[in-house]
Amino acid sequence: MKYKEIQLDFKNKSFYVATILDEKRLIITGGADKNVNPKAEFAIVGKDNVLLKHPRTGEILDEFANVKKIMIVDEVFDKYTILKTRNIDDNSDALSYLTKMQFEAVSPKKTKTDSIRFDSREVNNIFSDESNDVVHIGDPVAIIY
Repeated sequence: MKYKEIQLDFKNKSFYVATILDEKRLIITGGADKNVNPKAEFAIVGKDNVLLKHPRTGEILDEFANVKKIMIVDEVFDKYTILKTRNIDDNSDALSYLTKMQFEAVSPKKTKTDSIRFDSREVNNIFSDESNDVVHIGDPVAIIY
């Protein structure tokens, strides 16, 4: 899922981080009273969007939601919802390794790609699913469609 593919619903602006329970769960405002679907996904977003600017002119080239974390519903109550982090398949690394090995076994030509030398302080992958910025009480929360 890419930033441009995420459609965030901020129409009613009724979802916010109310409290953080632990490293895997938090509570947001709004629950059954806001018709929260138990199968919904939510994005914890930063208050400011990430801007892609022209380095010389400062012209804004594009704008992206600062998605800090994508979470799923754990439990819905009347006026609040508990969200939890998504499960990460423990076998995904092994599976991708096996897939890569199978591909390399039948691939007639190996391709080597060059890399860019860069200052690591300037890296800002605006196309990653999550920014992994720190989540705070009061952060806006949006339903992902």
